[in-house]
Amino acid sequence: MEKRLSKCCPRSKQEYVKQLDIISGMHREFSRLMIGISFIFMLYILPVQVRIICSLLNVWPSALADLIAVSLLLASPMINPLIYGLYQRQVRTKLKMCIVKCVPCLRRNKVDITHDIEPDRDMETVNR
Repeated sequence: MEKRLSKCCPRSKQEYVKQLDIISGMHREFSRLMIGISFIFMLYILPVQVRIICSLLNVWPSALADLIAVSLLLASPMINPLIYGLYQRQVRTKLKMCIVKCVPCLRRNKVDITHDIEPDRDMETVNR
C-alpha cells in the first residue's frame, strides 16, 4: 500500500489521504441526492400507477383522483430543481437564515455572559 501511495502521489501521503476524504465525501453527497430524488419521484408517480390499476379493474372511478394523480406526476420535474438546491449546504444555510429572519419565534436568544453578575446589595442587608 505504501509503495502504491508513493507511486500515485509524489507529494505527501497526508495530502493524498485528504484528497481521498474529499472525493469520498462527494460520492456520499451524490448518493444521498440520488436517493432523495428517487424517493420523491416514486412518491409522485405512485398515485398515477394506483389510478391506472384502479381504472383497469373498475375500482373507485374518480375524475378528481385522476386529476390529482396526473397533477402530481406533472409537478415532479418542477420539484427536482428544488431538491437539488436543498441538498447543497450553502442553499440550506441561506434558507435557514431567511426563515429565521421571517419567523421571530425561531430566533435563538443570545445571552451576553461577559458581564459578571453582582449580588444585589439590598439583598445582602436583608439576609443579615
